[in-house]
Amino acid sequence: MELRDGRVDVAAVAALVEKVAVADGVDPLSEHKAIELAKDRGRGVTLWEGGELIAYAHVSEYDTHRAVELVVSYSHRTDAVVTALLDGIAAGTELQVWAWLPWLVDLLERHGWESVRRLFQLRRPLPPDVRPRLPAGIEVRPFRVGVDEDAWIEANNAVFAGHPEQGGWDRAELAERMQQEWFDPADVHLAWEQSRIVGFCWTKVHRAEHIGEIYVIGIHPDYRGRSLGTELTLVGLWHLYDVDGVETGMLYVDDVNPWAIRMYEHLGFEPHHLNQAFVQPNL
Repeated sequence: MELRDGRVDVAAVAALVEKVAVADGVDPLSEHKAIELAKDRGRGVTLWEGGELIAYAHVSEYDTHRAVELVVSYSHRTDAVVTALLDGIAAGTELQVWAWLPWLVDLLERHGWESVRRLFQLRRPLPPDVRPRLPAGIEVRPFRVGVDEDAWIEANNAVFAGHPEQGGWDRAELAERMQQEWFDPADVHLAWEQSRIVGFCWTKVHRAEHIGEIYVIGIHPDYRGRSLGTELTLVGLWHLYDVDGVETGMLYVDDVNPWAIRMYEHLGFEPHHLNQAFVQPNL
């Protein structure tokens, strides 16, 4: 096996990602990492055998850690291959390796890696049981391209301050999402109180699976405790059902947010699967 670190062959990696996605029935890279790959950004480690790319580790740099996602050919899912990939990542800040398939979870646990972050995917059938009832003085309007970008970024960064993936967005980050083929400004529901965005619910449709996602939802810290989260979730779910015609809603929620988990459970969401980030304890 030949290990290569640094700039990657994007076309070869994209072909491996597609092959693995077909084999597993799920994308091996999260959306954020897939966008980085397509834009030829971030670091990567590739593993080759006989001129064939058999595995890839995508590395994203954050202030406190490096997030790693692995793409391994179905016929090469061995301890040796995963160990070679992870050992090939240069020393630096802590590695957090994401795993959402049982084979990788089992492998990391056998090698002493510990789960430090748990991201649940929840689902529920549509339509919801009730319609949204927004607090007095709150108006929900769709996103206006060329008008609302800065106001949304300010609200998003207030909601997700310190969050490794969703916090600290700028116009370039937002523009990348708006350039995706699935983006529709009508799916971004902004809650206004006069001239201020106090919350938002951004929905997304996975056409191949015919599933609607609450893609990003947030309530400005100054407006929490007014049931706005529940009502905006309902706004998004009814939009997915009434406008997009999907009959299953889903979302992701971190286990460090028990308040949100309780809210979603109250709205009828149930666990579907679990994504976990693992770290290797100091020996």
